[in-house]
Amino acid sequence: MILGVFEDFIEADGVELEEDGLVQRVLACFRRVNVDLVDVYLAERSRSPALSVLTWNAEDFRKLECEFYRPQDLR
Repeated sequence: MILGVFEDFIEADGVELEEDGLVQRVLACFRRVNVDLVDVYLAERSRSPALSVLTWNAEDFRKLECEFYRPQDLR
């Protein structure tokens, strides 16, 4: 549901995206992995430049195969 609404919005006349490639990667990953859209965005955004994510949601970020840390990892 949310994916279709988002795709319709970004394809609407007059909508321009600054990071079109990033958005396309986010949507493609969101289609195949069952995690929150914002987590997919953070994971994809962290890939270039190589940035890590700080999260309490290690389970979802393992699915997204990106570098992440939990707060307890930073002690």
